[in-house]
Amino acid sequence: EAKIHDQLADKIPDLKMSQIIGQPDQQQNTVKPDIEESLQELTKIKLREKEKDIIERQIELLAEIKTLSWTMQEGNTGAGRSRYGLLMDEADSEWAIDRLSNPFQVPNIILWHQGIASVGEGIMSGHLQHYIDNVKLLRRATIELKDDYDPHTHDPLIASLSWEDLTDEEKQAAPPLLVMGTEKLLTSSLWSELNRLLSLDLPIKVFILDSLQVRAGDSSVIARSNSELISLIALKKAFVCQSSLADGEQLFDNLVRGLKTSKPSIFKLFSPVYNEQSSTTDLEILARIARDSRAFISISMDPDKESNYLNSQISLSGNSEVANDFVEQLIGEGDEEFRFGLTWADWALTQPEFGEYFDQVEPSKDQVPVSEFVTMADNSGKVAVVVRINQGKQVRYAVDPKIIAIVDASLQSWHM
Repeated sequence: EAKIHDQLADKIPDLKMSQIIGQPDQQQNTVKPDIEESLQELTKIKLREKEKDIIERQIELLAEIKTLSWTMQEGNTGAGRSRYGLLMDEADSEWAIDRLSNPFQVPNIILWHQGIASVGEGIMSGHLQHYIDNVKLLRRATIELKDDYDPHTHDPLIASLSWEDLTDEEKQAAPPLLVMGTEKLLTSSLWSELNRLLSLDLPIKVFILDSLQVRAGDSSVIARSNSELISLIALKKAFVCQSSLADGEQLFDNLVRGLKTSKPSIFKLFSPVYNEQSSTTDLEILARIARDSRAFISISMDPDKESNYLNSQISLSGNSEVANDFVEQLIGEGDEEFRFGLTWADWALTQPEFGEYFDQVEPSKDQVPVSEFVTMADNSGKVAVVVRINQGKQVRYAVDPKIIAIVDASLQSWHM
């Protein structure tokens, strides 16, 4: 804006720019120059007709740039234009209907039916059409500054500009669409819709808040959830991240990379349900237990990372003891010493809803850690237990077969 302003001032030094460019019109959400008045002023200056055409075009361009700057930074609300749009799944969103407690300061749509893909694609299309119009304006300004603008040549080129024609830098500046939901988005009825959204080469960012709510014995949930992430990774079209507060620095780094890319991204984030009866209410500690027990592993895949091999684009660095099946723990001392590997059962023991699947038992020779139980060739006659220290003494819990089934599933998922 300043450069075009200076360029016009050089061409018409006796004309004040305030005479050419008006003030923002909040009702019309624009800035309109008075071209006729400006041209009348220009008649006082000896200019050729071609020069007048150029100056008139640049006056209009400067007004459009000022309008864009005003709407981006201030606009009618004083806060400028929204930096993103928000699409939420109906799950757990009833509270958002209450306007008094609605915290959203961006365009937000809550779906009360299936149709995330079509609605999301429509919103994104509207976002991009408006954004591309802004890019066209800036490209015009760039060429005008070089005094190379030829309407017959450049007008058709700029008018036909599409998303595919933008530079990487221009794509990264586009306002993304954020899609928010719970793990219910990964159910079979909605997964196809979500997969369709993520297959688009557009800045659509999906956030799934996973509370790890699994019914005892339903090991298929573990397999299905991870297989869906793996299928996305295999497509190499979207930035994929599953992470938690177990490693805050890595979580932040993945969020920045995933939001920065112009490609679609999916973030599956650990978000436990707060329960005062849990063994701990510290979210960071819960996240570490979930990660180290392989209940919620950290994994990311960056399609922008140059490589001919998929496995080099995948990172498991956020996990502990990646080369092993389990993260080993040692509790107690002397006769009370007990070495075991953390499993999904250790995570379940922190959650009150699984309490009925753990029975406190006295120590015996037939008891083995869950991590050992699920890897034994023959575990008949053995009792799988998890161990805790309470007031300096071991407390052992026999684990129900329904929990063991989920431990098996999570171990198989880790092997994948």
